[in-house]
Amino acid sequence: MADSPRTLAEPARDWIAQRVASGDWPDESAYLSDLVARDREQAEKFAALHAALDEGLASGFVEMTMEEIFAEARARNISAAA
Repeated sequence: MADSPRTLAEPARDWIAQRVASGDWPDESAYLSDLVARDREQAEKFAALHAALDEGLASGFVEMTMEEIFAEARARNISAAA
């Protein structure tokens, strides 16, 4: 792996070389670019999840039963599909 950064530890360089040798990526750079893109996508999903959780926690408690909550959600989905 002549093009590999020297800052990577040998086990990481070996892993990247094995992944490239599998034929799924043309070279180390393509593998790393794909890895970074997938990591960025996952980080964005986690950020959205955390924002939704924060919003839910900030909204307080509701005095509805689970059945009422699900009925309301079904009604919203039906009206959104129409």
